[in-house]
Amino acid sequence: MKLYLVNAENIYFPQIKEYFREIVSSYDNGNYRSAMVMLYSTIVCDLLLKLKELADVYSDQKAEKILEDINRKRKNANSSEWEKSLIDRVHKETELLSDESYALISHIYSWRNFSAHPALNEDYELISPSQEMTIAHIKKALDDILTKPSVFADNIVDRMSDDIDQKRELYKHDFKGFEAYLRRVYFNRMSEKMTQNVFKAFWKFTFRKPEGDIFNKNRYINRLALEAMLNNYYEPICSYIQNNQSYFTIAQDESCLRHVCIMLAFYPKVYNVLNKDTQYQISHIDTDEDFCAIMWFLNGSLEDYLLNFTCNSDTISGTVRSILSRLCSEQGVPHAFRKFLIQHYSKSSSYLGTKHRYNCAIKPYLSIFDDKDFIAIIEAINKNDQIYCYAKQREMNDEILEYGRDKLPSDFDFSVYPNFRYTELQTDSNDGDDETVQSQRDDIDNDIDWPF
Repeated sequence: MKLYLVNAENIYFPQIKEYFREIVSSYDNGNYRSAMVMLYSTIVCDLLLKLKELADVYSDQKAEKILEDINRKRKNANSSEWEKSLIDRVHKETELLSDESYALISHIYSWRNFSAHPALNEDYELISPSQEMTIAHIKKALDDILTKPSVFADNIVDRMSDDIDQKRELYKHDFKGFEAYLRRVYFNRMSEKMTQNVFKAFWKFTFRKPEGDIFNKNRYINRLALEAMLNNYYEPICSYIQNNQSYFTIAQDESCLRHVCIMLAFYPKVYNVLNKDTQYQISHIDTDEDFCAIMWFLNGSLEDYLLNFTCNSDTISGTVRSILSRLCSEQGVPHAFRKFLIQHYSKSSSYLGTKHRYNCAIKPYLSIFDDKDFIAIIEAINKNDQIYCYAKQREMNDEILEYGRDKLPSDFDFSVYPNFRYTELQTDSNDGDDETVQSQRDDIDNDIDWPF
């Protein structure tokens, strides 16, 4: 029966995959000496390709130096000493070969010498490795060496975390660019096991390490790395978390908890696969009231949660508003975000609150409100005396109409809203004289010095 190794499909370099087929062919035909010779040559070629990738793609200076020295030896030497030098230096100066892998290559090297040269036993017969020894070496080399991409050979977490640290400033405001970079340089080269190990490590860095300058400095960009992984491996990672709940815990630290809540807002399935204690810890986070607006994952429906959420604080931070805007857009309910803003403004309970709520929930979004939104804003102002009695409300209403006039119906009846005071547009009189006609719906508007 022909040899079939499932893991052979995971060989990283295409040309190495072709060489491996030749190894298998030699084994299938009982040519064990040939298989061992080809196995050794394939390993040497694989190491060279990995060094080249490290040098070309990741600018690894150690890899560049080893390649430079080995290429010089290859050109100036007639022997194969450069092969041994390559293996020794890769083992000592890089993390491409573990001690166990290095020992394996040494065994294969010995059998390669026996197989490639007239090594004879006492009966003058060529020495040959046994079938069992040959297949054992083939399987071990496949699993420990040939299927490992260069960047992930033993130091994937360290390399990736160091790289992300260096690119923190470059990508901190460009999630799409960051995700594209990680996919191109890392994700496309990662096996399922590598993905799990990396996610597990970055969860620890982001949510379980509340102290330490490096963790605090990189908490945000490390969270983005987790989100990028979830974007690409959402279901497999959720399954992995569910099967390893004891590891995916969170430090009792506000920064760690806030960051995990932001991530869960975009990837709510993760919350459902955490253990009950961790869920309780998240649901009882002690933080700013406005921050709780993003914790819709506790409810199950983003739109329902926002429409029923009340924030007693007059201001909602720009970060929270930005998160909610992105969430609603990604879930196809942008109107829910606008309704949330208008609802927050409508519940102003003081003149100062009116000012703050207008500046955070209405003014920055005037350009995105539609006709229904403007009608809802006018209705909210008309019903709430803490808004329409505010001394500067006319100025605010004029600003609202500056954006809303073109979106409101042409026959919109302002008289239905007597508490919505505004300044009429300038018009030309019949006799050619310009005059400003102001609406005086509320005769006392300018008679009292209303508080701010």
